[in-house]
Amino acid sequence: MSKKQIEKEFNLKMASKLQITDIPSSRKKLKFTYLKMLFKENGLSINDETFLENNKLKNEFGEFNIQAELLADENDYSIKVVKFDGNSKASNITIRNEYGYKCLIVAMKKCL
Repeated sequence: MSKKQIEKEFNLKMASKLQITDIPSSRKKLKFTYLKMLFKENGLSINDETFLENNKLKNEFGEFNIQAELLADENDYSIKVVKFDGNSKASNITIRNEYGYKCLIVAMKKCL
């Protein structure tokens, strides 16, 4: 990367009003099968040609963003749920599950 490109990326990531739709994903190939199924289950129509744009899944440079990564069929994020039998972390653990590495909405539904 040139010095100008590095400065541009740094400024983009450090801006005070930075949003997850601005930050590029480290993943370049993402699929959204689960997200599309959730849309359909809730009565929303999908146009494959405008799906990415309508849901702000790419940044202004045409790269997938962090929002896309979180909503993709596969990602690197998980939700860990632990339930204790008392009121402190010193209590015995009764449930320990990990949900994730998939669409954040699907993971949250399973978690709840």
